[in-house]
Amino acid sequence: MISKKISVEENIKNRKDIVSNLVQIACGYKSDIEIEAGNKKINAKSLFGAMQVDMKQYDTVKIIADGVDENEAINVIEDYFTKIKKDTE
Repeated sequence: MISKKISVEENIKNRKDIVSNLVQIACGYKSDIEIEAGNKKINAKSLFGAMQVDMKQYDTVKIIADGVDENEAINVIEDYFTKIKKDTE
């Protein structure tokens, strides 16, 4: 199991396109992937769960992956959050 803290540079809670892309990325991996933000921890492969998490701009979220491809999953999700930042600048 590995985890990584990632800075959120865009207000994600009301951005269904960003959340659905994040879920699609997570679903591409065999590992269990969770997102921890504030006092909630959700399954990153669940669109309903991901829509419930409050990821606000400038927050730090924790991505947790556990499984055979956990390193790749964490790195790709981190890259996705970085891409969101670049696309909004």
